[in-house]
Amino acid sequence: HSTSRRQRQMCIRDSTKSKKTAAIFILIVAVLCLIGLSWQRFFWFDLSLKETVSAAGDRYGVDESLIFAVIKAESNFNERAVSPKGARGLMQIMPSTALFAAENMGIEEIMLGDAGQNINMGAWYLAYLAEKFGDERAVIAAYNAGENTVSGWLARGAMLDDIPYAETKNYVGRVEFFKKVYAALYK
Repeated sequence: HSTSRRQRQMCIRDSTKSKKTAAIFILIVAVLCLIGLSWQRFFWFDLSLKETVSAAGDRYGVDESLIFAVIKAESNFNERAVSPKGARGLMQIMPSTALFAAENMGIEEIMLGDAGQNINMGAWYLAYLAEKFGDERAVIAAYNAGENTVSGWLARGAMLDDIPYAETKNYVGRVEFFKKVYAALYK
């Protein structure tokens, strides 16, 4: 009798814990809604950019889940993000890359703080890298480490399964993970 009583008490405790956890989660979502922050943005992706990302993806032939994954990895959806090396905006575009992209895109005034322009430049650059490398891992690695660096690795016979730079190897893994999750949850 004491064993079954203990089991019932444990089940009641587990049920109470589950109810408390659910209540806390609902409370957090409610508070986020009240302050105007969506649960998707808080927990994962900011879908307010979906139209802009979809349009840029369509325009340049880049999978929108890859664009979202790069944004997540680069800036975590912070439009004002600036890296110590000077990369700016949602897709963390370097000024030299912005100049290169602007020339090729016909943009006269570069505004990396503008979400739309930043996403379009980032999508254009991903398409450029895809045309150059033809392999998504190489594209992601080049977005992080630079196209000349990745070209050098490939020329020396390096395999992208074993990326020489730890930071870039981690970055590629994160982007690939974010892309899979984004594609599974939001498409």
